[in-house]
Amino acid sequence: MRAFVDRDGGRWDVVLGRESYGAFVLLFVPALAGPVRQASFPVDGYDIAVVALAELPAARIQQLLDESLPT
Repeated sequence: MRAFVDRDGGRWDVVLGRESYGAFVLLFVPALAGPVRQASFPVDGYDIAVVALAELPAARIQQLLDESLPT
């Protein structure tokens, strides 16, 4: 999990998730209220996904949040 503050000051927890067919996703969980959002996160394995999320620049997290869809 990683905490993230978006460009509007909204606080999110970004959590690694997995689709039923094995693909990884990022789940954006708002700190206060609102729908959880989901974005594709194409990586080749859980360990790689954990490191990739930890090293993801804030600008890329914002971009993924912008592209995300409600779950």
